[in-house]
Amino acid sequence: MNKYRTLQAGRGLAALIVACYHATKLSERLFGWTYAGGFFNFGFSGVDFFFVLSGFIIYYVHHNDIGLKQRLKTYLFKRFARVVPIYWFWTLIFVPFFYLFPNLGEGFERTLGGLLSSLFFLHEHHSPIIRAGWSLNFEVYFYLMFAVGIFVGPRLAKIGLISWAAIIVISNFFLEVPYDDIFFSSFHLEFILGLTAGYVVTRGFEKYATIFLYSGALLFILGAYFSTKLFIFGQFDLPLFFGIPSAMIIYGACVLERKGRLRTPEFLVSLGNASYSIYLTHGNFLSGWARLIPMKSNFTLTLNLAASVGMGYLAYKFIEVPVSILLKPGKVNT
Repeated sequence: MNKYRTLQAGRGLAALIVACYHATKLSERLFGWTYAGGFFNFGFSGVDFFFVLSGFIIYYVHHNDIGLKQRLKTYLFKRFARVVPIYWFWTLIFVPFFYLFPNLGEGFERTLGGLLSSLFFLHEHHSPIIRAGWSLNFEVYFYLMFAVGIFVGPRLAKIGLISWAAIIVISNFFLEVPYDDIFFSSFHLEFILGLTAGYVVTRGFEKYATIFLYSGALLFILGAYFSTKLFIFGQFDLPLFFGIPSAMIIYGACVLERKGRLRTPEFLVSLGNASYSIYLTHGNFLSGWARLIPMKSNFTLTLNLAASVGMGYLAYKFIEVPVSILLKPGKVNT
């Protein structure tokens, strides 16, 4: 099965723009000025790309498992091994710092409830101890929904998927549905968009790939511009302005790479390989460095940002890779 280098590069770039977004918010919150003049205010959209890409990867890797109940255990273990050990490791590493430095955090980080809700992806009205963990909550919920699809088979899975999408739309536009901020959040539409892109790619459809790639990129850029210059999007706007363009980019990139028409620089692929560790750790590293060293200019905060991303890359090389090899020899970043 092909492992698309272009998508790894996209994953790395998404992690970078999320990190730049968090640097921007950090500068405003702690120092009263705005990093890079607010240029990276659109950086939250990197998470939307991650969600679509996750939907694509899950379908691309596991679509042949749907309906084969005997593969459910393997699927769940692979997802657990990919996400949970590293997340738990860094959560437990960062917890003592909230006790050593009481001015850090919001207080819940020093409670048993805060720790348990973070470790077990429970939806609360505060962020997890690792701030980026909020998105993993939705990721895990999506994994569980896909597991249901594997269990019930393709026919019921299709019916369930359409019903799920319909309920999400209804709960966001027309009436309140129980747990609409968890299982029926509009973020799940982005996973569904990724599933759709995965379905199209695995069926061998290859038409209009160039048009989809460049149109998707243009729409994503326009969404970034509108989100920072004209208005702030509501949650339901994100699948429209970033989710659909991300799915278009992913489809076009996969087809063009498969045809040998896209080349990806090795450093971007390496960045993509490390994106999970960078994504998980950069926020806490950014905040920690900023409290130790005053960040009074773009230059000093850029150094902080580079150091935080670098620490994330080292975490990948020396923690994530060994753990991944230990849990599944020879399979990293599946």
